[in-house]
Amino acid sequence: MARSESRWLFAALLLGSLALSPPLLADEYADAQTAVRMRDYQQAYTLYKKLGNQGYVDAQYQLAAMYRSGRGVDKDHARAAYWYEKAAEQGHAKAQYNLGGMYENGWGVTQDSGKAIAWYRKAAAQGHDK
Repeated sequence: MARSESRWLFAALLLGSLALSPPLLADEYADAQTAVRMRDYQQAYTLYKKLGNQGYVDAQYQLAAMYRSGRGVDKDHARAAYWYEKAAEQGHAKAQYNLGGMYENGWGVTQDSGKAIAWYRKAAAQGHDK
């Protein structure tokens, strides 16, 4: 196979695999949601963590919620804030609002009213009603 043909094949395979990725991530996210409904929090955590590490914003938000509530994991406000921030930076309005609350109250982060207000404003700019 000529060098240009192998580059073309590589590019086509790469694009094909990228095109398949979002539905596969969505399927794993749906599996995690099902695990939560079945109260299999360990399975949900495993899937959310995998997806969250891959940048899947809704999984990052769910991880934060698990850590904040202690549902399926030990309650850990610092980890909750970490995952809320990951999701908030990607524009997740609920994560932005909740991260604002973490900064307002000093839960898992150093209390900082300026950061709290900034995150609340970002959430409000997206129509978050609180």
